[in-house]
Formats: sequence, structure tokens, C-alpha cells
Amino acid sequence: MSGRFDDEYQQSEPAPGQPIPITPRIADAGEYPLQALGPKLEAAALAMIDKTQAPAGIAANSVLAAAALAVQPYIDIQLPTGEVVPSSLFMITVAESGERKSSLDKLALRAVRQRESEMREDYALLHHRYSIDKAAYEGARKKATSGTNKSRQQIAEDLERCGAEPMAPMQPLIVSDEGTLQGLQKLYADASPSLGLFSDEGGQWLGGHSMSEENRGQTGAGLSKLWDGSPIKRVRAGDITTFLPGRRLSLHLMIQGSFAKKLFGDPVLKSQGLLSRLLICQPRSTKGGRFWRDPDANSDLELDKYSARIYKLLSEPMPMNPETRELRPTVIGFTPEARAMWIAFVDAVESDLAPDGKLEEISGFAAKLPEHAARIAAVITFIMDRTATMISDRALANGIILAKFYADEALRVIGIGTADEDTENASTLIAWIKSKGLRVVGKRFLSLNAQPRSLRPAPVLTRAIDMLVEHRHLHKMPEGGKMAGDPKHYRDAYTVNSDDEQ
Repeated sequence: MSGRFDDEYQQSEPAPGQPIPITPRIADAGEYPLQALGPKLEAAALAMIDKTQAPAGIAANSVLAAAALAVQPYIDIQLPTGEVVPSSLFMITVAESGERKSSLDKLALRAVRQRESEMREDYALLHHRYSIDKAAYEGARKKATSGTNKSRQQIAEDLERCGAEPMAPMQPLIVSDEGTLQGLQKLYADASPSLGLFSDEGGQWLGGHSMSEENRGQTGAGLSKLWDGSPIKRVRAGDITTFLPGRRLSLHLMIQGSFAKKLFGDPVLKSQGLLSRLLICQPRSTKGGRFWRDPDANSDLELDKYSARIYKLLSEPMPMNPETRELRPTVIGFTPEARAMWIAFVDAVESDLAPDGKLEEISGFAAKLPEHAARIAAVITFIMDRTATMISDRALANGIILAKFYADEALRVIGIGTADEDTENASTLIAWIKSKGLRVVGKRFLSLNAQPRSLRPAPVLTRAIDMLVEHRHLHKMPEGGKMAGDPKHYRDAYTVNSDDEQ
């Protein structure tokens, strides 16, 4: 695993009285191991990079997430533990505006949009036929229960001859980019049992109703269950119960850094377990080096091949119970060599979970790292060969390489790479104080003047000041004090450390 801090922060302790950095410097993102995607997915990612000059990590996440969406209805994985898990992937890409997220999202989901367009065209005719069939069914039921002198047995026999109530055609939707967890769960009753939650503006979803303070725990739990492959269970007013087994969800949300900080620093989601199910990538920006050049002539060809492959999977009949739309994926296992490799990886991860181990900071995510590797390997396997019934050691080796990359990213971004709100406020406050050249500062003065104004509320300001005192940027004056040019005596006053490092 790559380091999380520069050496200067790993190997040195601040001298007495010297300020402690509030936000440690973070190691740069590593290069995405594109070759581990396998030849077909790698070619698609390289073609997208060639056409957009976007960071490799965004292209790779886009390609891999779309592939998982296409593959998930067809295969589940039996781990060496005996547990059967989905091949679905949950992916988060962190990148700011201008990194060409939308362009990559369109390229990766081109086949999805094509298939959805065809489904919409078919839906009108299918729904018309359904309406006729339903009216006929309701008429037959009414006739079966009407009439005089009919015994219970006769009515039952007539109702039996009516057959099952017709099922409405599936809504013409494969991916959703907005809404709520409850809306997504309801969609599974009306649409495909295999769906994707994809958005190049994931902040709209994360900043919406589902992830509000009162709902994010429930949303996190609901998404986690979908990742696990658990049935959807909903009990609503009036004792209306929904039970939908055999549903699958793959997820790819592209978000900006501000949303990433809220997401990855959220204690509710950390304790609930959703963060351990996310494959996160925050690549280095390519802005400033994307000078004009004509794309390679082969890039469009490779993207056409990729889209055709995804389209074929989305267009074929899914293995499911036609009456309940419960998916019945084929369960694939491991070759003996892959099984031995997976077990060795499990043991290696376990060693790194020990106190002071490489993965201690992200123990929740790391505990699922072998499963992440297996899921990635299964997606690569199915894209390469639809007839494969086993995950080979070569495919698993690629899955492990990618799982390790995402572990490094998690260490940077989740473990300690993302400052929480209090840390940001403290950093902003000391920067403002120093920009004003203040050597002594009163708390009351800060509550009236600090910028931005979001720092001024008493709870926010108190936590920021406490952090600055703890990190030796401010020193409490026991008797209070005065600020230069201000005759007022501040009961809560602090001296500003003049040795603060820039």
C-alpha cells in the first residue's frame, strides 16, 4: 500500500510550542493500473482517455461500473467461504468541475441510453396489450364471482380458470440518476430487476432528501443491503408489504471534493457500513496539459466494440422468474489455483488489519477487500468470456491488483485523506486571523468579525478555537487580554503563535 503522508509528517514530531499541522499533507494519487482491467475493458478506457484527455481513474471507473451493470443479472459468485454474493460494484469518483466527467459518463453509458430508447419505443405497444389483458382479466373475475346459486367450490373453479393477474410491462429504465432510496426500491417493483444508480453530478443525489441528516442512516443501510444482494423488504401504512428478492444494483456517482468530504467524514455512514462497500478513486487532475490533438483513429472503433458488448448484455433476456422478476444468476466459483490465491490474499489482508498495520485506518473497507477483488474479477471474467463458469487465477490476480489500488485510494481519501468540517473550519479561521496580522485575538471579536460568516455561530467557533489551541496555533491567555488598537478587554483571549508554518 502507498504511504498516506509525506515523510516529513511520518518521521518528525513538532518541537515544544511549535504548531502542529491541522491538515496533514496527503500523498498524491497513484497511477490507475489500467492493464488489470483486462484487454477489452482496458482498450475501452484507453479510447476514452484518448478522446477526452481526462484522468485515467475517471475513465476506468466509468468503464468498470458500466460493465458491472451489464454483468450483474447474469452471474453471482460463490466465495471459498461458501457465501454467494452478487457481481455488482459500487463506485465513487471524486473530481472537480472541468475534469470531463460528463463526457466520460456519456461514452461509458452509450449502450445503456441506446437500449433505454428502444425500450421506450416498445413500452407503448406492450402497455396497450397489457391494458387489454388486464381489462379482460378483471371482466373474467367479475363474471366468475357473479351469478346466483353458485357454490364456493364453483366460484373457486371459475376464478382458477381466470388465470394469474397479468403483470404490467417493465418501465423502460435501466439507470436512474436522482430520487430517493424509497423511490429506487419502488422502481424495482415496476422496472427491471437489474438497475444502476449512475450520475455525473452525484452531489445532487447525495445532497438530496435521501442523504439528509434524518434519512442518511436508513439510506446507507438500504444501499448496503442492495450491494449484499438482500431482498428488498418494505412495510408501509396499512400493512402493505413489499418483498422483492433477486434484485441487483450497481452504482457510480461522480462527486466533487466538497461532497466527498461530507460523505467520507460522515460518522453515521462509517458505522453503518456503506463506506466499506464503495470503490473510491480521486485521480490527479489533467487540467493544464490537455492541449489540442486529434484522437487516434482506432479509439472510436474500440468504443464501438465496448458499447456493442454492453448493449448485447443489456438486450438479451435476463435469467429470471417471469412471474416475480426475481433474478436467477448463474453462480460461478474459483479454479483451484484462484481459490488458493484468494485465501492467501485474505490472510495478507488480515495481517494488515493488526494494530499499526497498513489497513488499520480503513478496517471496515479492508475486511471486504477480498470480496471486492472477487467481484471485480468476476466482471472482468464475464466480459472476456460469457461462457466461463470459473474465475481463473489470472482474472483474480487482476481483481487483487485493482482491489489494492482502491485500498490505497481509501487510505488517502477515507482513512485520513479527507478533513472533517471542524478541521476545515479551524484551518479557515487561523488563515483569516493571520491574514489580518493579528497577534492577539478575542473570541467575542471573532464571533462578530470572522470570515466567512459560517465560522461565527458559537458551537462552530468554539470547536474551531479548541482545535487551534490543541494544535498550538492559539494559546489561551489565563487572564484574558486586549487586541492591538482595541481598548476592550476580552475575557476569552488568545495569542497567535508567531512560529506557525506556512
